[in-house]
Amino acid sequence: MERLRILLVEDKHELKEMYKKNLSEAGFEVYSLVNADDIEKFLLGNEVEVVLCDTNNDAGKIDGPDACFNALNKGILKDHVLVIGMSYDSRTNQPLWKSIAHHTGFYDKGYSNEETSDLRSSLGFKVMSHYKIFKKARGDSSIKSKML
Repeated sequence: MERLRILLVEDKHELKEMYKKNLSEAGFEVYSLVNADDIEKFLLGNEVEVVLCDTNNDAGKIDGPDACFNALNKGILKDHVLVIGMSYDSRTNQPLWKSIAHHTGFYDKGYSNEETSDLRSSLGFKVMSHYKIFKKARGDSSIKSKML
């Protein structure tokens, strides 16, 4: 069975490594970037099903929502790709991802259980579940409207 490909954009090394491990255990083939500045360049040469991107990008010049929005507008980020933003400050940052239209989801890092042994509470499981709903919703507008 072919693994789903995910681009993880996280500038904090410890978090990036923990997320990579967890996403891989959930069945993803994980590619990672340190900053959102490189999203367009990466997507020009690689296909992914999911982009999981930190909101605030301390390592680069452009933040996650702007980088994804720009790539989407240029046609580099394809319509069939699920984009999930993430942040510790969901109240402030979740609305920034709404501009990605039907492509977006959001993960609040403050409610992370990555170090537990319960796979169902992990980031990887949550992303995989969200992707399955997103994929199904692409053909069903009533599901799509509930995701927003």
